[in-house]
Amino acid sequence: MTKQHIQQAQDLISFINRSPSPYHAAAVMVDNLDHDGYQPYDGRSNLAAGDKKYVLRDGSAVFAFSIGKKPLDTGFRMIAAHTDAPGLKIKPQSLIRQANCLCLNTEVYGGPILHTWFDRPLSLAGQVALRSNNIWQPDISLINIKRPILMIPSLAIHMHRDVNESNAIQKAKSLLPVIGLVSEEKSCGKKMSGDTVEQVQEKNTQIRHTSPDDFEAILAREMGVAKEDILDYSLFLYDTTPACLVGLNQEMVSAPHLDNLGMVHASMSALLGAEEHDGINLIACFDHEEIGSRTRQGAGSSTLRDIMEKIVYGLGGSRNDFLNSFDMSFLLSADQAHALHPNYQEAADQTNQPQINQGPVLKTSASQSYLTDARAMATFKQICREAHVTCQVFANRSDKRSGSTVGPLTVEKTPVRGVDIGNPIWAMHAIRETGGTADQDAMIRIMKRFFS
Repeated sequence: MTKQHIQQAQDLISFINRSPSPYHAAAVMVDNLDHDGYQPYDGRSNLAAGDKKYVLRDGSAVFAFSIGKKPLDTGFRMIAAHTDAPGLKIKPQSLIRQANCLCLNTEVYGGPILHTWFDRPLSLAGQVALRSNNIWQPDISLINIKRPILMIPSLAIHMHRDVNESNAIQKAKSLLPVIGLVSEEKSCGKKMSGDTVEQVQEKNTQIRHTSPDDFEAILAREMGVAKEDILDYSLFLYDTTPACLVGLNQEMVSAPHLDNLGMVHASMSALLGAEEHDGINLIACFDHEEIGSRTRQGAGSSTLRDIMEKIVYGLGGSRNDFLNSFDMSFLLSADQAHALHPNYQEAADQTNQPQINQGPVLKTSASQSYLTDARAMATFKQICREAHVTCQVFANRSDKRSGSTVGPLTVEKTPVRGVDIGNPIWAMHAIRETGGTADQDAMIRIMKRFFS
């Protein structure tokens, strides 16, 4: 691994460690955009070459663009990714008291590999809606409890002898993380750094007397707000073990949410690092891809198309200029790809077997579940050559159904040419996934070339 490979991978790790939820990922992106001189865009102001703007949609989706030379003559160069990941989400009225334990009621978000969530130190992150003076605009606060407070314990093998042969998981029964133990006689609180004896005793009392509908009291204590001010929340469980480099030569990245924060990081890095360019560079980091994308901030909405149209009008263009821009534009739908697994090589296609650290991947499917076609693939391969990067090709085994991406949904609303791409990883949708250190740097180089 070169110094450049390690540096880009470490930057990715820092981004992931700061992004335990889609809301946090979007907030980190906004911080980076602000630092680079990007400004919020409301769609009402005029635009000109050199402008750099962004739109934050519902706190979890980010659209950012920079205006180059001759923008109405060149069209859009776009990269689409998504900020969300499969996992477990907290239900309303979440607390359950059973067997002297306080558990949280969860539901499955997307398609996670569930058995990977057991016996790990977990915590909670997301957003909380608070009472405000404007009922239409509640105050929104991010919360990240940066210490392990949860565990989903496995049943001992002595009580489940066939666990290694039959591992069916009952979602409503088994996926109830334990947040604490309850005892009327003994203190169950724990002194935290800086707590006084009185504060510990107060927390113990609060925990002992917490009722099944009192999860808000726990959140209020963590946030330092009144319980009555909490109106709602959108919270996800996450693995508190930080992302890291692994391998004898640090050649692999082990991280939660590598699908798809790896591509969010790459697209943001390319946008911020692109050289002077023609046309309009734009990244669209949607939310809710893992559950179908059919929300305001999802790829199935008209949000991206609306932003593109406002940009054209802001540049003094017409409706016809906007419609004509589709033929001049190109989309990279960036979502991670499957790598050849050393222990399950039979799961891969016979002739298309991407491997970690052998370069970014073009994804193809006869069903067009990936939007790549021959013409667009040729364009992307030439970009790779100009960036001096080797690319690989992925196709599913013919007897297996392919996954989905934001690409086909995006071009339903914005009929531009494009390809589906990603970096090869193992254990997609597990609580931790593994990718290549060199691949992240290669993907950023390709995206920078695309934008330049």
